[in-house]
Amino acid sequence: MKLENINYSRSTALVTGASSGIGRAIAFELAARGVRNMVFVARGEEKLAKAASELRQSAPGIDVREISTDLSKHDAPAEVQRQVQV
Repeated sequence: MKLENINYSRSTALVTGASSGIGRAIAFELAARGVRNMVFVARGEEKLAKAASELRQSAPGIDVREISTDLSKHDAPAEVQRQVQV
């Protein structure tokens, strides 16, 4: 199956490092491919909120949940999982 033939509209993507760099670029590419639900995870709350806001503006109808945490901390992955399952 070719990637361009996949319907991503019912998918949810969890994007780490979403506030800048490669993570941000991946988030915007996923939105361009039709992903309508995303969970952004990054350390800096301000940059995270800015990236999420920019994506919402460029992709109307997209749902972006923001989780600000440092994934290098031992309990961070469990916290992300807990927040995603709520």
